[in-house]
Amino acid sequence: GEVLAAVRVLAGLHAANERAGCKLPFTEFHNPQLSAAVNLRREYILWLQAADGRSPPPPLSLPTGDGGSTQHHHHHPHATTPLVSLCQTPCLLTPEAKSRILQGEAHLQKEAEMSASAREALMQGLHPAASVFLDIAVRRSSLLRDAAQQLAGRPPHHLKRPLRVTFVSQGVPEEGVDQGGVSREFFQLLVSEIFQPQYGMFTYNEESRTFWFNPASACLEEAGAVAEWRLVGALLGLAIYNGIILDVHFPQAVYKKLLGEPVGLPDLTEAFPSLGRSLQALLDMDPE
Repeated sequence: GEVLAAVRVLAGLHAANERAGCKLPFTEFHNPQLSAAVNLRREYILWLQAADGRSPPPPLSLPTGDGGSTQHHHHHPHATTPLVSLCQTPCLLTPEAKSRILQGEAHLQKEAEMSASAREALMQGLHPAASVFLDIAVRRSSLLRDAAQQLAGRPPHHLKRPLRVTFVSQGVPEEGVDQGGVSREFFQLLVSEIFQPQYGMFTYNEESRTFWFNPASACLEEAGAVAEWRLVGALLGLAIYNGIILDVHFPQAVYKKLLGEPVGLPDLTEAFPSLGRSLQALLDMDPE
């Protein structure tokens, strides 16, 4: 009771802070003690159960005098949202706690997809173990091409299967069972190749130390450009889904666009500091 009441108050303060333009950094609302003490698996399952076939309960909102709410515009408005799970107060959870929730969710999805794949195989008269994994066999000399060919045309639910990567050399699989290390090496090599300047999809800003989409990329002019960008997105998503940390740094503007949030000059300045400062200087000039 008291804990839930405190959680509601903190969530309300966080919402008010966002409404006021984030006067306090979001890290001020992280609660390491709460994140460490709570049973994250239980909270996630409660959150799913409360959905009961509908969208999961949204984050808490703070009622305002005009009948609206301080929720972000990308959430559905709810003047009063019942507190079902701490998954509704992500502002209070540490990044480590959120990461554990995502890993737990991925684990549950993998189990569900393995069961569904095994049932489908049995109905087709196949051995159930033959199709429960997302198997990818690649040559080190043709990493991206091999991965693209094997992922192309795969239905989305296949990508939720447990990943199993095999490196092939001269037509012979390399020794080693993929228990995480092979997949990690696969993604590290793949990301290194995709983000190379000569590949042309991304540029790197030395000042901000972040990557950005290359507006002059040749692939943007080709017919298969959308498919290529989707492939890169699918590969990055697969890495996250399988709990693999990648050495890829994007500015916050990328994540804001994913969330449907507006971006402005401060975001431009973060990604391209010199350009942002120059534009700000123009804005600050006396028109006289």
